Amino acid sequence: MAATEKKIADLVAFTTPADGDLLASVDVSDTAQSDDGSTKKITRANFLGTLFSIAADTGTDLDILPAETFSILGGTGIASVASATRKITLSIDATVATLTGTQILTNKTINGDDNTLSNIAYDSIKSTSRTGSDVKLVTGTKGSAYEDSVWDGNGDLVGLVSLVGTGDGVTDDTATLNAFLTANAGNSVRIPAGDYLVTGTIAIPANTTVYAYGAKVFDTVTERTLVTMTSGSKLFGLEIEGTGNNSTEIIARAISIIGADKDNYIQDVIIRDCYFHDMDFYGIYMEFAQDIHITHCRFYSIGYAGVLGKSLRQVHVSNCWIKSITPGSSGNAYGVAFTRQAQDSDLVTYPVSRDCSVTSCVIEDIKVWEALDCHAGINMEFSNNIIKDCRTGIALNHATGDGGIDYSGPRNCTVSGNVVSLSEANGMGISVQGTAGTYAHGVSITGNTIYEGGVDDNNISGGIKISYTENAVISGNSVFQPYSSGIMLYIQNKNFAVIGNAIYDVQTTTDATPTCIWVKSEYNTGVISGNSFVRDDTTINTYVSIRGIRVSTLTNVSVKIGQNFNSCSTYLSGIGGWETLSDQMDIKCRAYLSADQANLTHDVATKVLLDEEDYDLGADFSSYKFTVPVTGYYYVMGRVTFFNLIADSTYYMYIYVDGSAAVDSRGGNGGATNRLTVSDSDILYLTAGEEVELYAVADTAGDEDTVDIDNGAAGNPGDRTCLTIHLISL
Repeated sequence: MAATEKKIADLVAFTTPADGDLLASVDVSDTAQSDDGSTKKITRANFLGTLFSIAADTGTDLDILPAETFSILGGTGIASVASATRKITLSIDATVATLTGTQILTNKTINGDDNTLSNIAYDSIKSTSRTGSDVKLVTGTKGSAYEDSVWDGNGDLVGLVSLVGTGDGVTDDTATLNAFLTANAGNSVRIPAGDYLVTGTIAIPANTTVYAYGAKVFDTVTERTLVTMTSGSKLFGLEIEGTGNNSTEIIARAISIIGADKDNYIQDVIIRDCYFHDMDFYGIYMEFAQDIHITHCRFYSIGYAGVLGKSLRQVHVSNCWIKSITPGSSGNAYGVAFTRQAQDSDLVTYPVSRDCSVTSCVIEDIKVWEALDCHAGINMEFSNNIIKDCRTGIALNHATGDGGIDYSGPRNCTVSGNVVSLSEANGMGISVQGTAGTYAHGVSITGNTIYEGGVDDNNISGGIKISYTENAVISGNSVFQPYSSGIMLYIQNKNFAVIGNAIYDVQTTTDATPTCIWVKSEYNTGVISGNSFVRDDTTINTYVSIRGIRVSTLTNVSVKIGQNFNSCSTYLSGIGGWETLSDQMDIKCRAYLSADQANLTHDVATKVLLDEEDYDLGADFSSYKFTVPVTGYYYVMGRVTFFNLIADSTYYMYIYVDGSAAVDSRGGNGGATNRLTVSDSDILYLTAGEEVELYAVADTAGDEDTVDIDNGAAGNPGDRTCLTIHLISL
């Protein structure tokens, strides 16, 4: 169809173009006729029509509909070519399209491919899904609900629905927090950073995980329980602040976990990376709870106890910092305590706590009472903790029954690898106390280091004290400058073994008989052998290490005393008549690692190459092993100090007899990567000719082969990697 021509002056009367018409303004200086197929210089053009079809480079037509604008901005512009068939080709640079203002895309897809989309703001986001490891956007209005991301233990991204609350420290967020948690019960949620004022208790529902890093829940006016948890709930990163620690209101609890009764335990709870402070009574309080893990938390300025629970099972506290538990109540205050209902003898309704542990924690400044405590516990473990400036470091005690009578001693508990530093002479480093009716049975106190401890001029105290025990083992401990006695064997300790300990500079101010090992009262039976009694610094007090061993009575006392090293003023003192082991039984050795043993192969039992000896009286140790010279009962103690640790790994110490493990112990380091000491001891019946060796295993989290064994020369005396063996009975 031939083009319709109009001059510029006639445009006012120009009618609506028909389909296919072309409107153009041309250079008026060019007066030649414009025929089909000829070329004219176009200086400005505007195209209108009911349908203008453009051939895209993908082969798909792009349509411009009537009354719509086709704008091309930026870029390098348009190059046009006209063909003989009246078609126009427009070449548009790929960068010329720039969107400004508000654009509405309906049923369109934006594909960023490998490009980066930045400065993108979302208004209303509809339900969206994700693929791969990208973050999921969830339904919400104006961005008020969205999904954050964290990594779980498998390294996978986990989506979180996030609370929208004020968190301004002024508005009461109690109802908002509880409504949010209830609405998302059973899911993983996030409480964003902020200060959340509450005037009631926040309840975390069952099987709900709360990530609250940077968030604080607080009520500084009214003592109350601030947070409750139940089965399957998990809490990460929350700070909880109370009213202070002055009035000791028992209801004041940062977190409360309470099961209904002995048949309905709360279970499977995790509390990690939280901070509890300025609480009148408890940091965390529990009853009838099991499988509770409290780790990497801080407790500061708590009135009565950082963590306390009654009738617990498998509650484990690790890698926590607990400081300033005061003023206490009725003369008591605790860093961590596992106990049962007091003043009640019904062990069925109120069972004792059992199978719990406190490991790798730092506990400081509890001058009222005890850092770690259990009452009538079974299979408790306190290991690798650092305790400073507390009245008593670690106590394994009996419970109280009806009428307040002493009731139910602890059983099969282990205290190992702890460092206890006490600055005031008014409490024990480690104390064990059963009752006359129910002894503390099978307690092991091994490989601990104690600085000071005991009460000055008090003849029933010491760095370590035990009373009413059966089959207690006290071995491989180092006790420095204790008051009154290094180890106090007070009353009714049956079949004890006090072996391989080192006690330095026992001190007193007015009592002229500070003693390294003191058998104080009646009904004490056992063996004392292979210990070191050292009198070194006589300037620290009026009297220093006057006696090595003192036995105060023979009433129902039978103590076998073997060979011990002594530099005290008097080695043996007291009333005579006790038995001394014969020279025929003078078989003992202690071998140690003189240099670091590097790069253990992961998860493989590796022999520790003990190449030096402190002593070997029978010349029975050579080629990294002890060969049993005579059949009998031997005390054996092994200790391995690992360093260059891998986080969240497990480390094992084994004592092998003829190639099989006879004694073993293990320890976990959590997030610590410096060093870890694992030790244990036992009394073994060995046959002449058997070989005893020390082995170590590093079960590293990522199968690393970089963990080393430390010879201990640069650390505490209790860190030395060694194997100690003493014959105690034929």
